[in-house]
Amino acid sequence: MRRHPTPPWWDWPLGLTAHIKRRMRQRGFSETELRGMLGSSVGLRPDVAEGRFIADCRHGRERWQVILEPDYERTVLWAITAYRIS
Repeated sequence: MRRHPTPPWWDWPLGLTAHIKRRMRQRGFSETELRGMLGSSVGLRPDVAEGRFIADCRHGRERWQVILEPDYERTVLWAITAYRIS
């Protein structure tokens, strides 16, 4: 259950960049787990990089952040990277 208002692009198809695919292998999470993190995210705010957003999520008992970038031309929501918050 998401705990934040969702922008119109939230339900667009999710695209995975080459960068996040590398991070998924390095950080030990799958695309299915990434989708689960986003599905239960608890916060969404603009990132310092213009046009990108930070989704505050949980994976297991840990806090994670997922960086997202909506592509308005292709109507795809790109997952840029994801990382554990210590």
